[in-house]
Amino acid sequence: MKKITIVVLASLMLSACTYAKSSAERRLTNAGVRTSDKQLQVWTGACSATWRRTDHGLALSGIGAPGGRSWAFENGPPADWHVPGVTEGPAELVALTTGEHDDAGFTHKHLQVVAEYRYPQTHTRVRYHIWAYPGAPGLRAQLWLKADEGFEPADQNAEASLLTLPVKTADVERHAATYSKFNSARAGRFEQFPMMKRVVVRGAPAETERHDKAALLKLAGSGSALVLVKESPAVDSPVRTDSKLLKNMAKRGWSPYRIGGFEVTAGRVSVTGAGIAGGDLSADEWRQAYATWLVVAGPGDTAAQRAIKSFDRHRYPFVPKRDWYIGANNWGSTPNAKLGQISSKEPSMLKEIEAAGEMGIEMVQIDDGWQKGTHTSELDPEAYPQRWENVKALAKARGVELGLWQGWPQQVDIPQLIAELNDGDFAAVKLDFYNTSTFDRLQRMRDIARQIHREVKHPIVINWDITGTQSKDHGFFYGREYGNLWYENQKQHPPDHVLYFPWRVLRDAWEIAHYVNLDQVQVPIQNPDRTYAEPSDAPRHSQGYCVAIGLMGSPNFFQELKYLTPEARKEIKALLDVYKRARPDMAKGLTYPIGDRPDNASWTGFQNHDEATGVSHLLIFRERLNKESLARVKLRFYPPNTSLVITDLITGHTSTLAVDSKGQVTFTIREAPGFLFLKSESSLAFP
Repeated sequence: MKKITIVVLASLMLSACTYAKSSAERRLTNAGVRTSDKQLQVWTGACSATWRRTDHGLALSGIGAPGGRSWAFENGPPADWHVPGVTEGPAELVALTTGEHDDAGFTHKHLQVVAEYRYPQTHTRVRYHIWAYPGAPGLRAQLWLKADEGFEPADQNAEASLLTLPVKTADVERHAATYSKFNSARAGRFEQFPMMKRVVVRGAPAETERHDKAALLKLAGSGSALVLVKESPAVDSPVRTDSKLLKNMAKRGWSPYRIGGFEVTAGRVSVTGAGIAGGDLSADEWRQAYATWLVVAGPGDTAAQRAIKSFDRHRYPFVPKRDWYIGANNWGSTPNAKLGQISSKEPSMLKEIEAAGEMGIEMVQIDDGWQKGTHTSELDPEAYPQRWENVKALAKARGVELGLWQGWPQQVDIPQLIAELNDGDFAAVKLDFYNTSTFDRLQRMRDIARQIHREVKHPIVINWDITGTQSKDHGFFYGREYGNLWYENQKQHPPDHVLYFPWRVLRDAWEIAHYVNLDQVQVPIQNPDRTYAEPSDAPRHSQGYCVAIGLMGSPNFFQELKYLTPEARKEIKALLDVYKRARPDMAKGLTYPIGDRPDNASWTGFQNHDEATGVSHLLIFRERLNKESLARVKLRFYPPNTSLVITDLITGHTSTLAVDSKGQVTFTIREAPGFLFLKSESSLAFP
């Protein structure tokens, strides 16, 4: 047997496991890695996986959870990955290292395995990174690529495979989830393009089954599930049905094959689309493809949601004091850009800060209009004659943080932007109108995000604006180590596709909450009193109802606060005070959708559940057109035929309610539209 010497990859700053024919092992609490001549074993304490070592790379041969079903993959391809024209022919192992890693502080500490291979036939190299977080219900795998001398780029549009698993799909039910761009929809197209589309497929496909631009694919077998999550800017954009737009985007280098999705045949399942092709490779640096999460879950959709969100917490660190705040942005009250820019100047923003401090809103973000010119990051002295001094002083006096908007970040002077962020002590920056249609553009955005975090003195959150058309894709599972997601605009004025409808905001948040941690998503809150009454029904809702819709996410008052009446401010402050008292406990839990899909006539809502204590926080809504004052709502995690102690967090009233044989609890909301904000915990068994 050929002797293999393991070397340290200095660029990774990892301590390596060195071995010859004998096995070697590395641990980090309950996570571990074991290597031998024939295989690689990786475990987290909540799942474990094994890879075969072949002449072409590493091939996943099995994954599972302790005490659960294991997924075995026999007679699979010789390597997990295949990038046409890049990873062709046999590969030579250059190095195999294991060490502790935290991606420069952008993720939680984990064990990282790096397997480096050289492909003599194509003159390329790859590194396969496997991340094992202690206690996580899954693993993360990512391919990095580099060119050697003599490499000739292949077809840029060739579709790559990041992972191919031999699966008897006749025995596996597939659940594909695709997230959409709400604001990409043209007026009147909302229902055709919901925020999340779920497709369930049973039986082996007669021909190739594709789930293009899907965010995840759940393989549901007997007694367990394996969920493949694509860490990429995969998002469906309805306007891309426009053939002229597609042609224009193709001229700029955009290709649907770069994002990919999932492909299923009778005997295999593949994760497609690497985000990188031969023409993107460099001999000077390693370049990354999209990553894949392999998440193991028990049977049922709740178990899959729990596992995905738990892994998400490991991958994207959640710091409540930094990430989960009550914010406001002034852009949502004006019908055109000129008036919006006026509202972003100092006289208006001083009034916004005063109003925010009065109601307990924690951050005020200054939108477009502060800067000198559309594509600059230089402060306009006419907009802020004393620079940031006046808004900084008032914000400090009122206990409010400041945020800033920046458009076209790939085209502006980033050092100048960072200087403004430092000078203004900004705690958030919203990045808008960027472009992710090519590898270089996407890498530029990653570099900008890291530079901002590295060089801004104040702990800062990037608000990724993922709305809009054409090539500004971001996705819901991508880039959240840098901040949270601004996923839709809901304004007081037409056009109709951005006009505020409370039920639509509730529907979108409810759909997102199936698989995404909603507390890292900015849910818009609008002023119903100033919203166009036709076609919107927002004026028929209370201020409290509209605020409550956003409380399980990152609440975002997308409006000019100065226009709220004294009565409205009092109502909002009272609810936010209750919310702030509950929020520290809610930060320990994960949020799930409950009830029916919002459609303006449903009983619906959210359940935030802390497994350590068994305590849930509930937001339950009776929508405006619903006729029933009582409804049975199925809760998660509470056994049938038990009882719950329910505390109304607004009134302080406590009661005991039964969980029936179907896991349902009966709630009462006497008037529609109305809502409940509750705390629930298990009581004695209900007879």
